Amino acid sequence: KKYYRIPLDEISLISSMGDFAKVHTTTKTYITSQTLKQLLQILPNNQFLRIHKSYIAAIHSIEYLEGNQVKIGSDKIPVGYSYREAVDSIFRR
Repeated sequence: KKYYRIPLDEISLISSMGDFAKVHTTTKTYITSQTLKQLLQILPNNQFLRIHKSYIAAIHSIEYLEGNQVKIGSDKIPVGYSYREAVDSIFRR
């Protein structure tokens, strides 16, 4: 077991892997034994947003919203129907 300190501004996306999660940063991907729900409780809600049942996005990393997807880095990530309003709101600020 290793513990890493990951600066919040380096995190772009967190994806679910069942009872685990992958933390995607600008340079590396880490696997944690915490669930998305647990991570969402400790991450600052003004910097991170649940966009799908399987994804939490760093707000600063979302380039654009197109249809039901957001562009983060080179990936297009789906936006869940129940999270759409919250995602829309970050573009209306």
